[in-house]
Amino acid sequence: MKKTFIFILSTFILCSQIFAEPLKVIMLRDNGPLRVEEGNSGVKWSQTISAGTELELVSEKTVTKNLITTDKTYPDVDFYIVKYKDNKYYVQVSEVGLASNAAVMCQESVLFTKPSLAYFRNAILEPGTIVAVGKRVKVDDLNFAEVSFFDTNDGIKRTRYVMANAVSENEKDVKAILMVQAALAIKDETLRNETLNNALRIKTTDYVTEYIENLIDEKLGLTSYSEDDIIEINEYKARVTTKDGAKVNVRSTPGTKGSVVGKLDSTGKTNVIVTLKTTKTEKIEGITDSWYYVTEIDSDGFEKDTKGWIFGGYLKK
Repeated sequence: MKKTFIFILSTFILCSQIFAEPLKVIMLRDNGPLRVEEGNSGVKWSQTISAGTELELVSEKTVTKNLITTDKTYPDVDFYIVKYKDNKYYVQVSEVGLASNAAVMCQESVLFTKPSLAYFRNAILEPGTIVAVGKRVKVDDLNFAEVSFFDTNDGIKRTRYVMANAVSENEKDVKAILMVQAALAIKDETLRNETLNNALRIKTTDYVTEYIENLIDEKLGLTSYSEDDIIEINEYKARVTTKDGAKVNVRSTPGTKGSVVGKLDSTGKTNVIVTLKTTKTEKIEGITDSWYYVTEIDSDGFEKDTKGWIFGGYLKK
């Protein structure tokens, strides 16, 4: 009986290893470099690939090589060995992530150093960012996802937590976002607009469709609000609130095309006076509502400096 149990357990473990989706290397840096061997201990640039490109991982074990550039040689840099189009390359560990497939941020999300609202950072990941997803964690009925991404400001890879619903591993979502990124690099306006519209034709999830639509509106100027779209309403007080406590953008004009003139705390502590609204509505994060002109007030009802337009889905009377 014991031998039978051990055999069954061994078979289960073996099958799990066979059928488990293999890890890949996801390029997180746009125009990320693939490198080839140079001498016995160095590697040099060979070609670049776009962020989101999936590479076959030869081994999870890293190798240390000298990184040779035209300017200087950097000693003892860690690399993964990968295969791309049947050729062997080296990719820098600090520019890639390990995952079963590439993923994309489909919503704006606050960054957390640990899977808890108490560990939020004063930073966000924008929709369209390519990420590699690690473990998913549920804490206090909130779902978090560990993601690796390339911080373009500091030029390094970072690993943080985001709200899990802000990340999509849907293959079509990733494909559409990669097409959008390719479009934005096209100088010819006609070809760029055509590529953006082709990305929109891909059957993506609602949030990614919304992101691409807003981007096209911004790039092509297809929608805007006129004075006829704005009406005065009876003044009332409201609180700014979101499900994840992310900062809410205050814009100079209604709609996502408006420039950001401020941000409001959305944990339910910020009070505003609402005086205007748009007659037209938009759908953001699955919510259809108007845009509202608000003025932040303190606990005594006195006006503060922050005022502008925010989406109605973030207001609660």
